[in-house]
Amino acid sequence: MSNSRDTIAAIATAPGKSGIGIIRISGPKSLEIAETITTAKIKPRLVYHTGFLDQDREAVDKGIVIYFKAPASYTGEDIVEFQGHGSMVTLNLMLKEIYRLGARPAAPGEFSQRAFLNGKLDLVQAEAVADLIASTSEKSARHAVRSLEGRFSSRIHTLVEAMISVRVYIEGSLDFPEEEIDFLADAEIPEKITNILSQLDSLLNDAVVGKKLRQGLNVVIVGRPNVGKSSLLNILSGSEKAIVTGLAGTTRDIVEDTIFIAGLAITLIDTAGIRTPENEIEAEGIKRSRQQIKDADVLVLVTDLEEITREELEYTHAQPTARVFIVHNKIDLYGHPAEIKILNNLQHFYLSTMNNEGVEALKNALRELVAENNNNEDMVLARERHVQLLTKTRDVLKEGLDIFRQHRHGEILADCLKMAQKHLGEITGEVHSDDLLGEIFSRFCIGK
Repeated sequence: MSNSRDTIAAIATAPGKSGIGIIRISGPKSLEIAETITTAKIKPRLVYHTGFLDQDREAVDKGIVIYFKAPASYTGEDIVEFQGHGSMVTLNLMLKEIYRLGARPAAPGEFSQRAFLNGKLDLVQAEAVADLIASTSEKSARHAVRSLEGRFSSRIHTLVEAMISVRVYIEGSLDFPEEEIDFLADAEIPEKITNILSQLDSLLNDAVVGKKLRQGLNVVIVGRPNVGKSSLLNILSGSEKAIVTGLAGTTRDIVEDTIFIAGLAITLIDTAGIRTPENEIEAEGIKRSRQQIKDADVLVLVTDLEEITREELEYTHAQPTARVFIVHNKIDLYGHPAEIKILNNLQHFYLSTMNNEGVEALKNALRELVAENNNNEDMVLARERHVQLLTKTRDVLKEGLDIFRQHRHGEILADCLKMAQKHLGEITGEVHSDDLLGEIFSRFCIGK
């Protein structure tokens, strides 16, 4: 964990040439450093146009300086921002002087980490800052802003307050049995827990969808060799990304391309054909294919047969939660019309990548899938750790409720509520470890 008594500094704009370059400093020496390297007598929240001076009082650059006095700043500490020209040479000369005057280089995410430690942001909001910076679509940016505004955190706090209410009632009854409150016979207890679980399931569902929005959908194309997987990747991506030949086993490694549908990133992944490998290289390609299947959001199983075989369908069993599309390619060879069929609750697309017949129907299905993930305004831009902690919360609550219904063990239910509350606290950062903070903030930009 960083030492908040230090003054830290970093360039806050992207490297390279630009019209404006920004240096940010935070900590107790910020104002002193700012007044040393400028010609201004600085007051909070006023903009000063001034020269930026080096150790010899020679001008390095000229621009504006703004001072944000603690605690009314992003980090909750004194902050100064210098906005000059976007030359890495002049920015680094200024940083050199700032370091000489007592600041040190900021670690990745250290400004946001200090904002969290000083109560300016909770952990979900801090993560939303990084997600907003890394947004690859309009949708992901908008949902990152919603998390930054506290909408995700608010739903967590609502659940925590409901849990505390039930815990207080149960633990009070356990601590004061002489009050003769028979909470064990109170039907409201299971009812309240059930209501909490319902809200939790809703939030978990929104978080799973939000995780997909943040990361994009992985669409993994699988099947036997030479059934047209690479041709399908090329036609969906609109580029000759994958090599297409008539030879089986051409694709030995994973081939990826990213497209955007309705603002959502979709990673198309062409995999090596799964069969008994003929050499070591092909065996490694097939191993990687199986791993991609496990990580898929959507599996597109390609066959060149009119009827899919049992062996081909088994490809999909490694990822039971993925949406599965069955693509019957090469209909031009076996005389089947281009159409969609629903068989055993799976969509079957009959098409030809050779003459582009029926491919639009598959594209429309992907668009509909994106719409399902995009139309939920309550969705939160979640991370894997959020999903895991929400799942743990749900599981421990269900366990406590089941035990309570069967054995009327109020103590166990109270402990389960306490553990569930702890899991939710880990999401917002009310419960955290230094290792967790280090892992999260190390992924941030240096100047954020």
